[in-house]
Amino acid sequence: MYKAMIVEDEMLVRIGIRNVIKWDALGITLTEDAENGAQALALYRSERPDIILTDLRMPEMDGMSLIRNIRRQDKRCRFLILTCVEDFEQAQEAIAYSVSGYLLKLTMDFKEVEKMLQKAVDELSVLPGGPSYVGMPNLSDAKERFFKEYFTLHNCNARNSFREYVTACQLRLKEKNLLVGVLTLTFSASYKEARLLSRERMVQSSILDVLHEFLDREITGEVFHEEGPAYILLLNLPDNADYKQKLLDFYSRSSEIMKMYFGVRFYLNFSNFCNDYSDLPNRYQEAVRQSFFNPSCPFAQTDAELLPFLQEELKKMACNPLLFALFDDPDRSEYLRQLEEICKILPTQPQIRSFFINLTRFSAYTVSRQRHIGRLEMLEEHTEQLQHKKHLRDMSNDHLTYLQLLWEQVCEAGQFSSEIALTIAYIRKNYGECLSLSQLAAYVHLSPNYLSNLFKKEVGYCLSDYINALRIEKAKFLLLNSRKRSHEIAAELGFSDPAYFGKVFKKSTGLSPAEYRHMHTNR
Repeated sequence: MYKAMIVEDEMLVRIGIRNVIKWDALGITLTEDAENGAQALALYRSERPDIILTDLRMPEMDGMSLIRNIRRQDKRCRFLILTCVEDFEQAQEAIAYSVSGYLLKLTMDFKEVEKMLQKAVDELSVLPGGPSYVGMPNLSDAKERFFKEYFTLHNCNARNSFREYVTACQLRLKEKNLLVGVLTLTFSASYKEARLLSRERMVQSSILDVLHEFLDREITGEVFHEEGPAYILLLNLPDNADYKQKLLDFYSRSSEIMKMYFGVRFYLNFSNFCNDYSDLPNRYQEAVRQSFFNPSCPFAQTDAELLPFLQEELKKMACNPLLFALFDDPDRSEYLRQLEEICKILPTQPQIRSFFINLTRFSAYTVSRQRHIGRLEMLEEHTEQLQHKKHLRDMSNDHLTYLQLLWEQVCEAGQFSSEIALTIAYIRKNYGECLSLSQLAAYVHLSPNYLSNLFKKEVGYCLSDYINALRIEKAKFLLLNSRKRSHEIAAELGFSDPAYFGKVFKKSTGLSPAEYRHMHTNR
């Protein structure tokens, strides 16, 4: 059982917390309460509690003084701060002392208190009883929590608390010539299929070790895991250095190791420099923006330089032939109007995320109304996926994937004649074979000319274009998720002539198969 102590000068608050929380279920036993910091410090010396819930404003000794006194001798004790709105800025100073959480008195409920207590218990369960954070196994966890709070909480005494934390934990950071890097992993299909993601925590730790290994005397800094496949780097470069070349060298060396040992690729995008810890949150947002719009360029670009990348993705969406198959006018015009409206000036990442979510919902409900489809499978799943996408291209591709799913629902719902529905089903099952118009016509018992005209009328584009579009989508997947050569992929997808495959691929994507693979795998 862990010991906990409540330090609060308001008696009713102490009694309420003591009597309502299910302490035994959390594996916690309560020591004697304290009504101020001085009393709590005396009790701490005799009781040695593992968890302390403390108010900030108290007579004789306030909560921050209590935390400072205990932290000088005990790096293991977990603190939960009970605070009021007017104390919240002061509460952020406690970040440097590795507090486990904050509870706002006016709005907290006891489920929230229990959740915070469980968090403290979880932290204690992996902590040894040693006297210092430095060198402890959970240092990366402490850094991760601190940096996340530092980058996301606003109006705190940022610079001073950051300095204190850097000094207390002996982090390899200096305030001068400092920049932020955002690293996002991309996993191959084979990696996922091997179910290595079930060992996610071990992989995260190993990747952190690799990145730290490449921080040398010329580039020093710290790395921590943000969430999912994302990591954040804080790097110092020497004065008068060819910083771009040094950063590219750092990327190249770490990239080689990542591919060799983990089978992963990554994007790495950097902010501009800053010389003040309090400016780090802004530089972080700068690196995130670069990663979102143009991850293939490692260095921060201006809005004018990034806007064409948004326009390119929206142009790809506007040229998608499925728009003519799924939407009737004026809904198709409304869809295109929304694409034009969003790219007049460079939006923020949240604005674009909201745009894609709304566009996906618009598409689902429009097709449902026009095509009389009662089912909207995968809509909520896709809108949820959009919430977690790290890059603009991933969002646009996810939206186009959803349009393809809508198209398949239209086919399944019998909105085509039986012959065309049968033709589409046959193509999707046998796209890797050498399909011909006469073969398909014989399969559905129609003349080739009649099938061709009927397909164009009902589907919205010609049969050969439909087959090639399907094959090109499969080719993109194989180029990025296998080591097959271009001619092998062409044969697998039913192209008898590799040169013709290359011509069709370039017409669709603007790149040759080799250029497409190089662009998306060598970043």
